[in-house]
Amino acid sequence: MVAGALPASGGALAEPPLAASSNVHLLAHIAGTAAGMNFKDHYAYVSGWGGITVLDIAKADSPQVAGALPLPHFENETWDLSRLNKGAITPLGAWETELNGMFTGGAVDSKAPVTVNCSSHWFDAKDGVAAVGWYEQGVRFLDYRAPTDITQVGYYIPANGSTWAAYWAPTDPNGEIVYTADAYRGVDVLRIDGGGLTGKKVKAPVRNEWFGSPTLDSASFQTSYTFGFMCPLLKPELNTP
Repeated sequence: MVAGALPASGGALAEPPLAASSNVHLLAHIAGTAAGMNFKDHYAYVSGWGGITVLDIAKADSPQVAGALPLPHFENETWDLSRLNKGAITPLGAWETELNGMFTGGAVDSKAPVTVNCSSHWFDAKDGVAAVGWYEQGVRFLDYRAPTDITQVGYYIPANGSTWAAYWAPTDPNGEIVYTADAYRGVDVLRIDGGGLTGKKVKAPVRNEWFGSPTLDSASFQTSYTFGFMCPLLKPELNTP
């Protein structure tokens, strides 16, 4: 069900990213909020905090807003694992961002002190390359064709973003287009050269501003009782930092 068609906005590009590998390109941006999406025919159904937005993705590199259904709160995506036999999932390898352990004495953590979320989230895999939403660390493209030696072959870290999910566009015949679902920004349309299959191992930078300012941060944030500054909390008397 779609309530009213909205004008197309896929051509409006957002501000430059904080960092991006040379083989990943921003093609379009659709403002709003997005947590996840599902596909049927040449439509993408994007769930976010304001409801559902429907995108016409017949042209994978230039999706158009086809309609929207406002809802008070709507974001969910789950997988049913109840029918898997015990021991059906066997871990073979792992990958972590450049931030892991940097601020925690080697403990597994993948954020800077001034970010909020600290893990990988929803992902989509195709032909041996996974496009992974990594919250404030953007989208990471991981080559898992050798599962015991997972390699990062691309990344895109938007400014002021929190990437919840990434999906390969089902209407792209070349297998290079990815849609991200971003809680703060909406949808970014990215292209990774060769679908990441020809990409070399890359490493994202760690920017100085991710370290924050101890003086300014202490005015707005306090330590978590359990996790300390691994998960800083906004002071209760403040609404925004």
